[in-house]
Amino acid sequence: MKYKQNTPVKFKKCTVENCLNMSTGYKNNLPYCNKHWLRIHLNGTTHKVGKKIKTKYQVLNGYCLGISSNGTEFKFSLEDWGAVTKHSWIPNKSGYLVATIDQKVVRLNRFILKQHQRVFKNMVVDHINGDIKDNRLENLRMISPKNNARNFGVSKNNTSGTTGVSKVPSGNFIARIVVNRKEIKFGTFANEIEAIHARKKAEKKYYGKFARSSQ
Repeated sequence: MKYKQNTPVKFKKCTVENCLNMSTGYKNNLPYCNKHWLRIHLNGTTHKVGKKIKTKYQVLNGYCLGISSNGTEFKFSLEDWGAVTKHSWIPNKSGYLVATIDQKVVRLNRFILKQHQRVFKNMVVDHINGDIKDNRLENLRMISPKNNARNFGVSKNNTSGTTGVSKVPSGNFIARIVVNRKEIKFGTFANEIEAIHARKKAEKKYYGKFARSSQ
């Protein structure tokens, strides 16, 4: 959409203090550059109007809940209310909450840890309980990419609902784990509970503190 400006003022700087742009038109008999002229025309002020927040927020029992414009719900800590609610968050293709800040796409998990100066080079953010929508501070930690790879969630081809446990055609269940890119199998089990128990035991043995708190 084009806006009709008054006759341009030749070789005069914009009226706005510290603006070095040349004027392109009048507003209230004063010369303004194109940027500030449009701001006055659209918003009635030369100041930049804050962006509209599309995410809805509410405080629940002990934590905050965000609801993105597409209905996705996510959690974050009460202490991060001030920083998080200044932006609109929406899940990306991988399901992580992101926002555009200073013309850069930023993940919510990393944004929160950065507020607390907990972001380190060559490290990635991990959700301790495996839920990437749970961005409460106590559920976030920085770990190495190697340890993070161990904690990938349930595969879409998984038939049991538990990482590393699969149902085979015979009706039995097998448990397995990947360590240093090598798959280790623990045998076949008559029921799912036994297979899950074997998998959890292996997680504690091989992954230690980096094992998921719940999977």
